[in-house]
This record gives sequence, structure tokens and C-alpha cells, in this order.
Amino acid sequence: MDPLPSPRPDADGWTPPEAFDEYRLVRPLGQGATGQVYLAHDTLLDRPVAVKFVRALGPGALSRFLVEARAAARLQHPNVVTLYRVGQWDSRPYLISEFVRGTSLDRLPRPLPWERVWAIGRELARGLGAAHRRGVLHRDIKPANALLTETGEVKLLDFGLAKLLDAEAPAREDTPPAGGWEDGEPEGSLAGSLDGMSLPTLPEGTRVGTPYFMSPEAWAGDVLTARSDVYSLGLLLYELCAGQGPFRHVPPRELCLAVCSRDARPLAEAVPGVDPDFAAVVDTCLRLVPGERFASAVSLLDALGHLTRDARADALPEGNPYRGLQPFEAEHRALFFGRQREQREVLERLRSEPFLLVTGDSGVGKSSLCLAGVLPRLGDGALEDGRRWRGARLIPGRRPLHALAAALAPVLGVDEEGLANLVRADPTGLARQLRVRLRGDEGVVLYVDQLEELVTLAEADQAARVGQALGELAAGVSGVRLLATGRSDFLTRLTAVPGLGAFVPGALFLLRALGPEEIHEAVVGPARAKDVRFESEALVHTLVTSISATEGGLPLLQFALAELWEARDEARGVITPEALEGLGGVAGALARHADAAVERLLPDQRAVARGVLLRLITPEGTRARKTDDELVGADPRQRAVLEALVRARLLVAREVEGGTSYALAHEVLLGGWGTLARWLAEAAEHRLIQARLEAASARWEQEGRERALLWGSRQLAEARQLEPAALTLRERAFLEASRRTRLHRRRLGLALAVGFGLSFVTVQVGPRLFATAHEAGAREDLTRVADCLAQARHEREALRHAREEAHQHYRAGRVAEGDAAWARAAAAERALHRLLDEADAHLEHSRE
Repeated sequence: MDPLPSPRPDADGWTPPEAFDEYRLVRPLGQGATGQVYLAHDTLLDRPVAVKFVRALGPGALSRFLVEARAAARLQHPNVVTLYRVGQWDSRPYLISEFVRGTSLDRLPRPLPWERVWAIGRELARGLGAAHRRGVLHRDIKPANALLTETGEVKLLDFGLAKLLDAEAPAREDTPPAGGWEDGEPEGSLAGSLDGMSLPTLPEGTRVGTPYFMSPEAWAGDVLTARSDVYSLGLLLYELCAGQGPFRHVPPRELCLAVCSRDARPLAEAVPGVDPDFAAVVDTCLRLVPGERFASAVSLLDALGHLTRDARADALPEGNPYRGLQPFEAEHRALFFGRQREQREVLERLRSEPFLLVTGDSGVGKSSLCLAGVLPRLGDGALEDGRRWRGARLIPGRRPLHALAAALAPVLGVDEEGLANLVRADPTGLARQLRVRLRGDEGVVLYVDQLEELVTLAEADQAARVGQALGELAAGVSGVRLLATGRSDFLTRLTAVPGLGAFVPGALFLLRALGPEEIHEAVVGPARAKDVRFESEALVHTLVTSISATEGGLPLLQFALAELWEARDEARGVITPEALEGLGGVAGALARHADAAVERLLPDQRAVARGVLLRLITPEGTRARKTDDELVGADPRQRAVLEALVRARLLVAREVEGGTSYALAHEVLLGGWGTLARWLAEAAEHRLIQARLEAASARWEQEGRERALLWGSRQLAEARQLEPAALTLRERAFLEASRRTRLHRRRLGLALAVGFGLSFVTVQVGPRLFATAHEAGAREDLTRVADCLAQARHEREALRHAREEAHQHYRAGRVAEGDAAWARAAAAERALHRLLDEADAHLEHSRE
């Protein structure tokens, strides 16, 4: 590390230490009216930081400074330079802040194109809006207090410090010094850049800020508000766009009068050719009367965002801009907000790493980040390596080997079945195929969505082979990147996947939940892109805070937003609080919608829906994916229920080889829908029986309804615990065939036994023995069997009549009468099964 030049004494003759606490000064960066700034090395965390030593403050001011500066340090936002620490050394306050390389806006060439100024304004408004939502004012916005970083971000510096640092300064004359209001420029490439000269504050009637960027109320010594910051930001944008501010031509002694007596010259007059809508936004910021400006930087950001609608109109998909329970896809990239930082970080790692696994809690937005935020940018050349990158997507499912072949066969230009056979025989052959077939200017990103399905759903043999094939890609293949998403609670099991598992620990990218500012963008951004606004900031705040502390709450919010969009006031283009109240709030929107969707079904269909939903949940409590044949078979009544659940957005359908697969729309349904959670609890002990029945009936049908595969009395006894209406047509046929076969065998066995016994008695023993207690018992059992079957025929007729009556009532709109008739039908069905089981038991007893 370079030796430290001798620290400079400040205006009071105080010289900073070369080292203090865990910080070692490296070199000075600048000096201004409020103190000195140094580049320093944080020896504890091994990172560069900016250290600002503040001029000496009185005891009262020092206490307030420390309290308020620590409050400002809680502001965390991508467009704000982070304040790490506040303290004091040798009675001097100091601030430790983020060190960011870049250029302060006062060093940019002017004028800038209005489009560039618009982009800068949006980022500044984001950062300032984050502060305004927390009640923090900046009070000294100017180009020297904003930084354009080397990565292209714009960051605000010194939040709230105009007030904090000038709290006890003596009042000065309004007349600026001969050299002008601002100090000499500090080094502009660092986040620790000093302020320009600022006016003092605190005593009532004194002024705060940098004169050419002060609002009229700041000049008048009035209380400053968020509208004052908006005015200063408007001046900054005006100056960048026009080359100089609207009052730069005013002599210093007349500046106060000019600012406090008239509106600024319209930007369109100062800059011919500027976009009129953008000019109008800037002019609104500069209204003389505070009440005519934007209420805060949040409102300003909203106005600046509306200017994108024409430029992005072609990129905006039709319909609802919110995705509900579905992830954002590539076509929704213009509607995907709140993950800009994560997009950059993932792309940066993919430039040098062959494998990246985006992991996090269920519902955190892993798939959306990859599909809408990362893959489209790869196609746009974000890796900057000269290759033309294209993506291939697969979801492992139960047959991951076939899913892998289906994803990559079009990329390689080979036969899908042939590729599957290759991977089955030699998993390492996939990497060789990619090496041979990819040209030097081509690149492929294989995106594996829901990687955890390799350990929750996939057939073990296929999962092993696919793991080995993916492991070869994770090790590195020129022109290939492996990008995957996986739930964090399955990471340990994923490390055990053959081949791929060894690369998992080094490939992790942890995706955390969105912070309040990012949630705010995700809420307002899509509506703003469609030229629709929320009626109030209070409504947005309610939506943001409703899920900020909720685990996996983002899908719930997205679902509520999708519903709010449908309930918007289309005439005014406004989303209202009344619409949210009508949904039952964010937490209640999903449950209310799901319950209503099930309630719209007929009573017998509700039982079917319950069965379908429970089949789509694995024993581990995750989503399963099954084909229509596995779920409902050929039963048209159950297929209608399946389609109703898809239309209600509770299930998602995807075309696969051999049909259509279905899955729960999102795992948030497992915890966010109370009815489904109750069904799961109620069916917990029966789900294993259901799974065995599903597998047994499927095999029975595949084997041509082989009688040897039917169930015996023990399995049939277990099956009586299942809800008959929730069974598929195939399962009901399987059980009925099992019962008939069992009954036939028992009757045949009984007939043979009785016939043999009667012959024996007649020939060997005679009529005396025929009347023994055993034979009397057998005759009694047979009599009871006949009685049970007679009653069963009666109950079957009652069941048929009750169902017909129920359907007639429902078709006529008589819901109450229909429900009563359906209840009778259900009772008759239960009685029918009880009588058949009783008959079966008597037959069994007669043989003993």
C-alpha cells in the first residue's frame, strides 16, 4: 500500500490521525466547508472506504449529529452511496462510507442529450424516493453530490448531511464570496466527494443548501419538505440538459429575489428539440409554489417512468402486466422490476463461470430472475464475448433424461430419441456433442428450472444419468453455460446427485427476498409501463408492507396485483384502495379466489378437485407434475374439473410428450390457501394408500386388466378409507373389479365348500349331521349375504334418483335444494359401500 502523505490540517488547525480504530488513511480526496475526505483501508473487512472528518461541533450539535447520522445510515438503496458507520475521534465526528469509483455529475460534459438526462433522473429519483419514504430529506442536491459509477449506476451522496453538518454553523451573509458559491472541485471519481459550499441551517430563518440549487423556501428560511428536494433535483436535471441552470445568469446579489419571485424559464425554451413531456416534468419540479410540484421523489419517478410508454410500447405484452402465480418470462422483460442489481451480478459471474445455481426460498422469484432478467440479456450479448448466445430450457420432472434431450436436440440439430439414447448409454457424450457441433461464434445457455426435481420427482436411474451429463457441463465446456434454479432447502440433497452434486457448493448464488424499495418498484413499475397509476402512495405502501415480513410473500403480492389490475378503474386508469379491500387484502386475495373457484364447482366436482390437488403434492410437500392420464384418465367429468382448475389459475398446464402435464400454479398455494392445507392434514394418513392405488390401477390397465394384479381383502379394506368421488375412473374400475373378483371367488369357494359338505353328509353321515350348528351357521351367513345384496340394490336406486334430482335442482338454479339432494346421494353411496362390505364379510365368515 502506498505511504500516506502527511494529513492536512483543517481550517481549525486539527490534523487527522494516520490510523484510528480499524481504519488506515491512504490519501486525501478533497477538502471543503464541512470537513476533509480521505481514502482509507478498512483493515478489519479488507476493503477501501471513504472517511469524512467533520469540523468541530458544539456538545449539543455533536449529540444530534451522531443520532441523526446513524439514522441516515439505515438508508440502503442501489442509487444511494451507503453510509457504513458514524463515530468520533479526538472530539471530531467522522463518517465511514462506501467507496465507489466514478465521476461526479458536475464533471460531465454539458449539455447532455435529454434521453441521457432522463435516465440519470430516474436513478436519482429512485434513490431520493427511497429516502422520502423514510422521512429523510437530502437538503443539498446538486451535481457534485451525485456520482456516475464505473458500472453505469447513478448514486446520491451525503443524504441529510446538509442539515446535520450545518446544524451549529454561525450565520453568514447572503452575498457569496468573490469566487462564487462553490468550493474548488474535489476528486470527482469517489463516493466521498465533498459538498460545494453550503449555507447554514437550524436557527429559524437561516438557509440550507448550495445557492444555485436551493428552492425558494430554502432561500426564505422556511421549513424544508420533500418538495424542496424535488425542486433541487429539477434544477440538476435542467442544468445537465440545458448546459446551465435557469438562474445561472442572475448576479449573486439578486439570486434570492429571482428564485423567490418567479418560475424558472421553461426547459423547452432553453433546449429546442427536447421531448415536450420530459420538459413538462422538469418544469413541474421547478414551480415556485411548492404545492404545484411533485409531492415527493416517488411521484417524480412515477412521472419519469410514464415517459417510457412510447419507446417501450412494442416490447410490452398485451393484457395483465402482473403475472400472478406464474413467473415472468422473456416476453415480460419490460415489465420485470426490482432485480436490476441481481441481474448484473448473475451476468457478471456467468462471464467467467460455467455453472451458476440461483437458490433461495420458495417464492423468492428465482425463475423470474432467470427467464425475464438474465436469459434475454444473454441473447442481447451481455456476456460481451462475441458469441451469439441462445437458450434452452428444461424442467426435470419425472423423466429428466427425456426432458434434457427435448431441450437440446433442436440446438444440436439431432434426433431427440437418439440424443436420449446417447445420454442413457454414455452421459459424458453430451458434452462431446456440444463441443463438436457448436461453432466458435455460437453459445448455448442450458437453463434448468426447478433443479430440485432431480431429487423429489425424477426416476432415480434417469436422475443419475442426467446429473452426470450436467456435471460435465458444470466442469466447463467452451461456449456453454449451465444456469439453474433450485430451492435452498434441497441443497444438501442436490450435492448428492452424481456428477453435478460436486459442483453445487461453488456455484451458489443466493437470491434474497426483495427489500422494500425493490418491492415498491415491482408494484408500481408494471402498471406505470401500461400508463396506469395507483390512486395514492398510501395504497402502494400498504401493498409493500403487507409482504415485507412475510416468508414467500412475493407470489401472494403478484397474485393480488393481478387481481387488482382486473378490478382497476379503466376509465381513469387508476388502481384504487376499494379494489384491494374488495379482494380481502393481499393475504386474503389468493385464498378467497381459490375458495371461490372450488365453490363454483358442483358438489361431486368439488370432491374430484380435492383429489386432483392432493395428487399434485409430493410426500415431501412439494409440487408434483403429472399427466392428464395419471390424474384423471378417460373420465370426462374429471377432465372438466381439471380444466376448471386451470382456468382458475390454480393449476398450470404444459404440453409434454404424450399429452399434457399439470402442476400446482405455485408452492405458495401450499401455505397460502387454508383449505388446501386443511385437506392435506385430513388426508395425511390416507395419501400413501391413494398413491398405492394410483400405481396399482395404472399397472392393471397397462397389463391388459390382468386379474392377478387385482387387490385382495386387506387392500380393499384400506381403500374404504378413501373418498369415492375423488377417485379416477380407472381407480374406481380397478376397485370394482377387485371387489367383484373377490366376491366371485368367495361365492365359488362357498358353493364348492357347501356342495362338498352336503355330498359328504348325504353319502357318509346322513340327514342327522346336516342340521349341525356349522351348517346352520353357513346357511345363516348366506341368508345375511342375500339380505345385504337386496338392501344394496335398494340403496343403489336411491343413489341414482338422488343424483338425478340434485342435477335437476342445480340446472334450475335451486342451489339449496340441490345441496340437500346431493347430501342424500352421498348418504346412499356410503350405505351402498357399507352393505357390500358387510356382504363380503359374511361370505368370508361362512368359509371359516
